[in-house]
Amino acid sequence: MRTSLCFLLLAIGGLPLAAQPDRRMLPPPEFPPEIISQDELPRDIVRVASARQVRVEFENDRTRVLRLTLAAGETIPTHDDRAGVLVCLAGCRVRFSMPGGDTEDVELKAGDARWIPDARRAARNLAGGPLEMLYIETKRPST
Repeated sequence: MRTSLCFLLLAIGGLPLAAQPDRRMLPPPEFPPEIISQDELPRDIVRVASARQVRVEFENDRTRVLRLTLAAGETIPTHDDRAGVLVCLAGCRVRFSMPGGDTEDVELKAGDARWIPDARRAARNLAGGPLEMLYIETKRPST
């Protein structure tokens, strides 16, 4: 009888704890602007572009390979690119626009490759047809 009473009291005493909602510490979806500007937060290209525009082909702890496909005149919004190699699968004419207003036009033939430094930029297909390229990003080693 005493054992049953002890279990009953323990069960009743634990009810308020079990009934509480899960209170995991999750970061707020947006930082208050007085702490950090939304413009300062990192923007991964995979998150800002549509799944049709950017697809992860391969990823490990050192490298990420992205396939970018843009229709004529289509744009990928401002994002943060890691340094890497851009390989055009078909002829590419693309304009990179930086937040400060600077632009850089890149024109490559099919199969050409070019090193791209890390930067925040938007990308626009300047060609009259679709653009397809691979972007092989380097990752910083974990510390």
